[in-house]
Amino acid sequence: MPPITHHTHRTPTTIIAAALTTALTTTALAFEAGTIAQNPLTIDITETALLNYNFNNRNNTAIDDNWGSWHNRLNAQAQWNHLIFGFRLDSSLFFSTPDPNNLAEDDIANWSSTNATPPPDLYDTTFKYGRDLSNRYRNVAYPSKLYLTYSGPRVEATVGDLYAQFGRGLILSVRKIDELTVDTTIRGGKLSYRLPMPKGSKLRVSGLGGYLNPLRVDEPTGRVLEAPSAWYFAGMPTPFESAYIANPRPTYVPDQLLGVSIEGGPDFAIFGLHGVSLDRPDSCLRTDSSSNCTPFGNQFERGSDKIRNGSFSVSVPNIADHGSFYLEVAAQQQRNKPLPSGFDPSLGSLRTPDDDVNGHAVYGSVSAHTGPFSLTVEGKHYRKFFPLSANIDANGSVNEFSLIQYSAPPTTLPVYVDTEANFFNTCVTGGRGRLDARVSDDWLLYGWVGRYATWGETGTASCDTSRENRNDVWDGAVGFEATFEGRKSHAFAWFGGRDDQLAAPDPIAYPSSVYYREGYIRYDFLKHLARTFYLQVQGNVRNRKNDKSPDSWWEGETYTGVQWNPHLTVAFGYEFLTQEGHPTHYYNGSVHWQIDTDKSLRLFVGQQRGAMRCMSGVCREFAAFEGARAEAVVRF
Repeated sequence: MPPITHHTHRTPTTIIAAALTTALTTTALAFEAGTIAQNPLTIDITETALLNYNFNNRNNTAIDDNWGSWHNRLNAQAQWNHLIFGFRLDSSLFFSTPDPNNLAEDDIANWSSTNATPPPDLYDTTFKYGRDLSNRYRNVAYPSKLYLTYSGPRVEATVGDLYAQFGRGLILSVRKIDELTVDTTIRGGKLSYRLPMPKGSKLRVSGLGGYLNPLRVDEPTGRVLEAPSAWYFAGMPTPFESAYIANPRPTYVPDQLLGVSIEGGPDFAIFGLHGVSLDRPDSCLRTDSSSNCTPFGNQFERGSDKIRNGSFSVSVPNIADHGSFYLEVAAQQQRNKPLPSGFDPSLGSLRTPDDDVNGHAVYGSVSAHTGPFSLTVEGKHYRKFFPLSANIDANGSVNEFSLIQYSAPPTTLPVYVDTEANFFNTCVTGGRGRLDARVSDDWLLYGWVGRYATWGETGTASCDTSRENRNDVWDGAVGFEATFEGRKSHAFAWFGGRDDQLAAPDPIAYPSSVYYREGYIRYDFLKHLARTFYLQVQGNVRNRKNDKSPDSWWEGETYTGVQWNPHLTVAFGYEFLTQEGHPTHYYNGSVHWQIDTDKSLRLFVGQQRGAMRCMSGVCREFAAFEGARAEAVVRF
């Protein structure tokens, strides 16, 4: 039995006081920005510190209860002439974390003789918790981002970490999504050259390559992503040996990516040709000589040895001052290596060329406006077209990182939509149209309707387009935006719904044709009170039903805040969830103090319900939260 470890518990009052003290006593160092070779040198440093303490969040496990964390992000950037140098240093310190022995003992103490299952074994339960915690709540400090950029009139070059997107993100989109705590870069290099062209035309050629570099600590859960040691990721978290795991293996093996993009044309149109190649490290079943082999067996696009994406795009940003147009056509190849000579199938399964997949995608949008009206129509047609998902252990203990992907095929829906399940967007045809009417300078009315047929939501990843695998979806909403009092006050609200029906329900598996259905209202009201004081109410209310629940449920949130712009915001939040098996009510309060233009403090105390949150087609599940958070930001 592994030894019992003890932790010192800190009270919420102590934690909050420490955060306040840290924020208010931090002083900016004096940096003298000078001149070198007649060019000014500017230095920008931002320090962000986050202190969290988590109580019992009322879910069905104690492994994420009663623990604290301190996260620190130090961003520094220096700019001189055409050069920009920057780095980011991340560190995470965890305290009062759950102990495997205590968790196992609590399970046994809470076991009831009326349970149908036998009582848990102390050793086995302790060992299970110990393995799960081996890559969670690890104290780490690592250089997460490092880059040097040259930006000239015709040439732009970067060595180190970089963001990149080709077209609308259909074949490549490596970016930062703060709402989902995602920050992925390519650690390598990029070179972009603008060719000299006749007047009225332009042409740019870009090439990039490197290894994908996501953040290694998931702040909401304390999970740590561990990769093999490599010189280009020096200082990053590597597999950690514990009393429960003698030979730890990585949970992430970096993918290698190469890309090229050519964009140009006359002023009235931009044509693009883009290509991306993603290579996975060899499976450890293929070789025992590489320290960077992939030890886990993933499925679907994560299990492919190589993925090639290519696309052609055309954009007409201005059509007779009354419209615009965009079209992108893409192809995807998933390729696999032959089995090694003499491979023993009893060792495990490998994908082979027989498992190769070819896919394609078409995305387009067109907009038109005249007088008070504007119309936007988006459409998509995807067949076996997968996002470039990260090479993580998708069947292991790092599901918190399963959202990491290097492309974002457009959904054509609002960025907050979280109702596309399973492989919805890999095998789908449909689109959405939105009509806006500017009734007056202060009133905008709008509405949209979307219609989709998908064979990936209840069907399989193979994209079998038979009727039994099809879901028919309608999505629509109407809303308004109104401003008052010289645009110091506003009222925004929209009402919508979604209906997802099985085209051919199985009377045994699906007694109803309803796969998913919801109706909702979202709102944002701002009232100017006096001088620089405002009252704001934001929120949403949803009624939802899916095929797994015989009854519908309500969920939503509303946040009411008083603002003293730009200095202080005090808010109270209420969230609710009537779904069976979850707590119903959640309350919280928050304060945001903008001390000056370079220093700010945020404090949050209370509860938030667990929910799926989405941004531009990328979604992640957030666990319920109950506790306190403090964030201090200092820029100098």
